[in-house]
Amino acid sequence: MAVVQPVTTAEGQDANRDHTKDNATYAVIVRELPTVTIAKGGFDWATLANYLLVVVGFGGIGVALWTLCFIRKQVGEMTLQRGVMQQTLSAIKRQAEIADKTIVLQFRPKVIVRGGYVQKWGEGGLDTPPGGEVGFILVNTGGTPAKITDSIAAVNYAKTNLLDGGVFLGNPTLQPGEEWLCQIELTEDAAYAIQLTNDRYAEWRDDPSEVSTTYRDLGNPLYFVGYVSYTDDLGLSRSTKFLRRYAPESHSFVTVDDAAHEYVD
Repeated sequence: MAVVQPVTTAEGQDANRDHTKDNATYAVIVRELPTVTIAKGGFDWATLANYLLVVVGFGGIGVALWTLCFIRKQVGEMTLQRGVMQQTLSAIKRQAEIADKTIVLQFRPKVIVRGGYVQKWGEGGLDTPPGGEVGFILVNTGGTPAKITDSIAAVNYAKTNLLDGGVFLGNPTLQPGEEWLCQIELTEDAAYAIQLTNDRYAEWRDDPSEVSTTYRDLGNPLYFVGYVSYTDDLGLSRSTKFLRRYAPESHSFVTVDDAAHEYVD
């Protein structure tokens, strides 16, 4: 059952007032919005979630910065290792070069001259001069290749320039143990000198007492002379020089008993 309270007039209010004027329409100007505060009851999970996202964000930034520092450290260490490896490779390369040079110096090329025999000899007659050639061998007795750059050989009298009319032998590369056969043709003067020496030797051999001087005492002996210039694998220049006197008993040119006249670098 509803209870209806009687309507009473508030104290100070005119009970006979015409309230129709109070219901008239008036213009209202709002100059400022009122501050509205919404109060929620209980725990605010959205705010907590926002805070957690902020914390997670800062944590992610920290991890990213730590990762960047770690990467930079690794890059620095890799750069250092690269420098060490380059130094190691350079040292290995230098050691290899030193080893190669040591081998070349230890087993360097060595070109020597063997022989010096008068061959294809023909005695001269009234209308025919004597003739022939000198045969010899260049041999590389060393352990590395010899690159010949120049080579000259000649047969001349002692009282002349011994290399006059010298013959260029060529410039091959001789491998270790390789031989190279060479021949130079005797000039007419050299051939006559050999024939004269042979005749003198025959007279002395048949009756030495009847010959006042031996064939060795001839005032103008004949020499086989020349040189060979070559380089090794290091580019070092070396040379072989020879000077040999004609000996009729062996029909060849033999070494002179003087180391200054024939040597190998």
